[in-house]
Amino acid sequence: MLLGLSWLFSWLGFIVRVSSSSQIRLKGGNDTSGRVEVFLDGKWGTVCGDDSWGYNEAIVVCRQLGFPSALEATTNTLFGEGQGKTHLTDVVCEGHEKSILQCPGSRNHKCGHAEDAGVVCSLNVRLADGNETAGRVEVFFNGSWGTVCDDSWDIQDATVVCRQLGFPVALEATSKSFFGESQERIHFDEVACNGNEHSIFECPQSNVDQNCGNREDAGVICSAGNFHFYSKCTL
Repeated sequence: MLLGLSWLFSWLGFIVRVSSSSQIRLKGGNDTSGRVEVFLDGKWGTVCGDDSWGYNEAIVVCRQLGFPSALEATTNTLFGEGQGKTHLTDVVCEGHEKSILQCPGSRNHKCGHAEDAGVVCSLNVRLADGNETAGRVEVFFNGSWGTVCDDSWDIQDATVVCRQLGFPVALEATSKSFFGESQERIHFDEVACNGNEHSIFECPQSNVDQNCGNREDAGVICSAGNFHFYSKCTL
């Protein structure tokens, strides 16, 4: 079951993120970055990365797509030139808007694709209380960070999380708060990935009526290419 935040799909070698609640997508980048495109007048088009394009605008785009924040606003077609019209120019956001279409801007199309705007967003999944390759799984959902219940948690789920974080493979799916109990609410329960998804947000799961407490927080141990062993014991 898709969450309604967003989903990922691959098309002609590109990874494209599409928001189901808005008409915006990232293209030409990876899971968390790309050229900003908006759907207006029945067609996809780009946004001009002119002098007004900056961090506030990037924050609005990233949050609109379900990410917690933005790392960078890019200009000068960093993610390649788009096709069709440049739909928006001179976009100026304050940073709190829920959609880039709420930000003042112009539709004069005075900008060419050599100035297409892009963003680099921060991940909506993280590892806590472990190390660089291992930790309690936390997801950003409905505007806050929370944990994942270990009910049905297995190596396929861990594999998806590790790949989403940039690691090639998962070594172990941990349960029963192996990395400590969080103080945050549990966002996902009964996660059931098949192991091929790009993101844990694509996996079937339940986000309501959890019968789970933080003593059951799920975690992962990922491999960064070489063998990694995580132990809670110290010498």
